[in-house]
Amino acid sequence: MNAFFAWLSTPGPFEEIIVVIILLIILGFIGILIIKGLVDCDIKGIKIKSKDKEKPNNEPVVQQEKPNKSDLNNSSSVLGANVSILATQDYRIISLIIQAHSNRIREEMKQYCSVNGLDKKDRDSYMIYVDEKKNLYISELKEMFNREYVSYDIISISDIYEIIEESKERMMNKLEKLYIKLRDISIEEHTKINESKKQLFDTYLEKALEWRGKTYSSDKEAKDILIEYLTQYHKTCENLTINERIDVLNKQVQKIDTIKKDLVDIFLTEVIKKMSNKLKS
Repeated sequence: MNAFFAWLSTPGPFEEIIVVIILLIILGFIGILIIKGLVDCDIKGIKIKSKDKEKPNNEPVVQQEKPNKSDLNNSSSVLGANVSILATQDYRIISLIIQAHSNRIREEMKQYCSVNGLDKKDRDSYMIYVDEKKNLYISELKEMFNREYVSYDIISISDIYEIIEESKERMMNKLEKLYIKLRDISIEEHTKINESKKQLFDTYLEKALEWRGKTYSSDKEAKDILIEYLTQYHKTCENLTINERIDVLNKQVQKIDTIKKDLVDIFLTEVIKKMSNKLKS
């Protein structure tokens, strides 16, 4: 050993390099044996077994652990999320169908208001029309769901029919009030416009009387002034008629849109109730 240390203490780094190389070779060889599983060794209490050693036949079978409470809660959460997704899918489809139906009815009502003078219709004949439209609204709603609602997860087509029947009375009442209001708007607004036209006529009648009492330098001057009065009267009446169509229809459409939203809300509220009951059961 004295000779080894004397050799190691020789000046220069050569001896130290050789020792390091030898140690690296030894450590590398041991590492290879460990990796291949040819030796057993304990490292901080962890035993690495040789791959060549066979497992004893009487090795105990590892039994699965029972799921703990947190695992069950996690599973319930996943199941609840899946159910929520299914419910959301049904709700989205139902919402699209009822919105499409309501939009079609809106356009039909708008067209009816634009081409029909509701103020000219007597109440009895108009209410017969309203009753027909109320029943048609419900039957068309059922027909549309029967045609479009072909796939579902939670709410079936039978559930849809039940929802329609449960909300039928409220929806029909809303529709009846809407149709009555549309006629009232037409009567009220046309009454105002007719009053404006009457006032306009009286104004230009007075101008015409003034025109007749004045003296003019020539017949041409008198004729030009009269033509100007008549032209102004004609343009003003024309503007009143145009505004009449636009203003009355806009007020009617605003009312239609409000009730349309109410009808959709009534139906979708019943859908949510039905979904909640089915998910609880």
